[in-house]
Amino acid sequence: MDKQLNQLSCKYKFFKSHVVSILLYGFETWTIHAETERMIQAFGNKYQRGLLGISYLEHTIKYM
Repeated sequence: MDKQLNQLSCKYKFFKSHVVSILLYGFETWTIHAETERMIQAFGNKYQRGLLGISYLEHTIKYM
């Protein structure tokens, strides 16, 4: 169990340090629209669900 939690922790740290920084590179100069912000948030949510092994279908059924 500890090994599994450690792997999740490492994957999440990688996501935060590499993926998010690349995704938001130059973010200060962007003109951000609500649709773009929604798409960035959706990407992060999808990645985190995949990291935890939660399918989209499980997620939508559980919270409906």
